[in-house]
Amino acid sequence: MRFLALLPVLALAACGVGGDNITEVITETPPTQTVRIAGVPQPVLLGGKMETGRRFAGLGTVPRHEIFITLNGQPAVHQVVNTYRDTDIAGTWNGMPVTSNCRYDNDHDSNYRSSRRFTCAVAVNQQPAGTLIFTAYGVGRRPRDQSTQPTTR
Repeated sequence: MRFLALLPVLALAACGVGGDNITEVITETPPTQTVRIAGVPQPVLLGGKMETGRRFAGLGTVPRHEIFITLNGQPAVHQVVNTYRDTDIAGTWNGMPVTSNCRYDNDHDSNYRSSRRFTCAVAVNQQPAGTLIFTAYGVGRRPRDQSTQPTTR
């Protein structure tokens, strides 16, 4: 009977509750863009990456997507986004506010099971700077390059 009372505690301990409970991490990097920002004399390189992993929750795991946005290679935004919803994220770069509305693309998720796409419209100092598209595919779910698709005759 005591074992049954301890079962929920043992289950939580086995799931890695507390600490860093992230499993495998995959990094996806969209192409960088050269953009103009008001008040900055030189063109700026807009880039970023998304790290996708799974975290333990209950008796299973759930996806976790962490977006990094950089300007001239310097960190500007670093935040976890909601997996199935639009998310507003923010940071600073050279004393200027950097914001991004990351829109979750439900249509992409329907077409490629176990994948997520976020389209992030980036603004610096309240001026639109560019758009980054972050795509994460589940293990073994990346679509083939169209040029290597077999043809049917």
